[in-house]
Amino acid sequence: MKIVPMRIEEQINRVDRTRSLAIGITTGLTALWRAYRLIWVLYTAITFSSVGWSPISLVFPLVLWGVIGVVAAMAAIGFLTVTPRQAQRSWVKQGVSKRYSAWRSLRCGRAPGR
Repeated sequence: MKIVPMRIEEQINRVDRTRSLAIGITTGLTALWRAYRLIWVLYTAITFSSVGWSPISLVFPLVLWGVIGVVAAMAAIGFLTVTPRQAQRSWVKQGVSKRYSAWRSLRCGRAPGR
């Protein structure tokens, strides 16, 4: 089952593996932090309603943290499920292998393209 839309997945596959891993871990931590915030918002709403206050004022933070958490979770799943083979294919499409061979030939003292 695909969670990330195909057009977004194509863009994610263009990112190299190391950067993809860093973005995935960061967005995963963001999603976990937002889940923690949602638990506290729900706890606050329950506490406020028990003392007679209206928890309606907490609807905005509940929706805000929920949307941010869902987007962060989707991004984390998208970036953490990029396989090394997909990333390698995208590197070849971007011409990284050509740049590497040019750099290597300069390093070895040969002209590029030989």
